Amino acid sequence: MNRAHAAVAATFLAFGIGMGLWAGASAFVLARSGVAAGGFGVALTLQAIGYLCAMAGGGTLARLVSLRRILTGAVACMGLVLAALLQSAAPVAIYLNLALVGLIAGLVDLIMNAEGTRVEAELARPILAGLHGAASVGLALGAIAGSLIAVRFGTLPVGLIILLVFAATVLLIACATPERGLSPLPAKGGAPQGIFTRPLVILGLVLGTSMAGESAAMTWSTSLLAQDAPRLAEIAGAGATFFAICQASMRFCADALRARIADRVLMTVSLAIAACGYGLVALHVSFTLSLIGFAIIGIGTGAIVPCGFALAVAASRLPAASALSVVTTVAGLPRLPAPLAMGAIAAQLSFAGAFGLFTLLFAAAFVLLALTLRAPSPATLESVAP
Repeated sequence: MNRAHAAVAATFLAFGIGMGLWAGASAFVLARSGVAAGGFGVALTLQAIGYLCAMAGGGTLARLVSLRRILTGAVACMGLVLAALLQSAAPVAIYLNLALVGLIAGLVDLIMNAEGTRVEAELARPILAGLHGAASVGLALGAIAGSLIAVRFGTLPVGLIILLVFAATVLLIACATPERGLSPLPAKGGAPQGIFTRPLVILGLVLGTSMAGESAAMTWSTSLLAQDAPRLAEIAGAGATFFAICQASMRFCADALRARIADRVLMTVSLAIAACGYGLVALHVSFTLSLIGFAIIGIGTGAIVPCGFALAVAASRLPAASALSVVTTVAGLPRLPAPLAMGAIAAQLSFAGAFGLFTLLFAAAFVLLALTLRAPSPATLESVAP
């Protein structure tokens, strides 16, 4: 692992730790501020809007400012805003801080993935899934620690941990990430006709479903388990931890699989596995089976986003950040309404019923990608197979 690889891996890890700590402590913060399931769905929708706006506009920003400079500033801001979110004690503060977290985290997500694809190209071997695995490890560590620390000691220590982790990451980025300059558009005639091409639109819809599902597993699992077993509130973050551990394990294996299996095939199989996991959670049989369901979701979603991002960059002659911006813009179609719909379903029915929504969404994504595989043409994902 060279210096650039280490720096971007640390960024993914810090990103996961920060989001995991928030996910683990979220039930405590929401109860303290009086935000119910419906209100949390609204707050998560605001977060998703900010996230997608940042990812959609990040490609343009990368043509004006280098990835290294964007990453340094955005990671520093993300630590500050996450720490502020954990101290929120009123609904308005929850809504505002979650919107800011979405805006800044979306930019970090886009730029660290763009940097990851550059490092992958420089090393001439698959590493992107492993980078996402580092984020999943961070999520696993953060989620269980967040719930334990918040319940026993409050949210101030959780916020301090976030500040320390992100400060160390900013220092590493500044010291180890090379300055590669700007990411200009290709020369005239070098880009494909149109920006929203069929491969990028298909990938965007599939990735939007997966991103929304991952967010739901992280942010709603704690509330579901705490409601099922109030006496186990201290370990309610275990659902997010099981999800993240299994997702990380899959992602650390995925690069080896990507060297042998086409990314589009691995994505299709993964969608089917994830749909089964959401179905098990939706059945709402027991605390233990729900944990197993979240573990299956982690395995299923592990390879989808890294494979999709790699395919998106391969499908376009645009710079990596610009290609990912296009895909994540399309991803907003399933991703934006999902938190609001899930909050409404949870409020009217149950948290388990809300997870049934993702069983249907992942099944639909599986059918979309499977039909694409059955009818290959120059305009489909077959044309961008690795």
